[in-house]
Amino acid sequence: MDPVLREKYNSQFSEEKYKTLVKDLNSEFNQYIDFRIAETPIFLPKELLKEILNAAEDIVSQLQSVEFKEYSKSALPGGLEVPNEDDHPSLLAIDFAICKDEKGNFIPQLIELQGFASLYCYQILLNEKMRKNFDIGENLTNYFNGHDNDSYIKKLEEIIIGDSNPENVILLEIEPGKQKTYIDFLCTENISV
Repeated sequence: MDPVLREKYNSQFSEEKYKTLVKDLNSEFNQYIDFRIAETPIFLPKELLKEILNAAEDIVSQLQSVEFKEYSKSALPGGLEVPNEDDHPSLLAIDFAICKDEKGNFIPQLIELQGFASLYCYQILLNEKMRKNFDIGENLTNYFNGHDNDSYIKKLEEIIIGDSNPENVILLEIEPGKQKTYIDFLCTENISV
């Protein structure tokens, strides 16, 4: 993406450093992470980042429209409604592919939406370990909308815990240890400001 940052990162990359990163991640909770760890962060130029944020805002505005709410009512079979459900989810993951348009410019293309908490706290661990194992400039961030590590965690706590006693809040999965994203359960349990 950003050629200067990409070249800098690539010049310091080695298979040995990558193996150390993966080992470091797996040793944090003595838990093997059962999905592929990317060898590199992506370095988004400001123009592409702006396009991604605009695309995300467009999607969210459509999801919050009266028309979409009416249309989506038929997606859920009767009797399976959630009591006291909010108008929209508090957490929404929007996955984009980075593609090229007909002019060769990078553009975001929607892959999927997820309306549940998944990997939000693992991302904190991944950022920490990437920075520990590779020289990633302090001026670069993995957070959006002006957040930093502390404000991101605070926002997650506001959304997930709210006014509840933390001991009464759970991230529920029938067999969490068998999930590929089990690392996120461990990270979430460990997070605090």
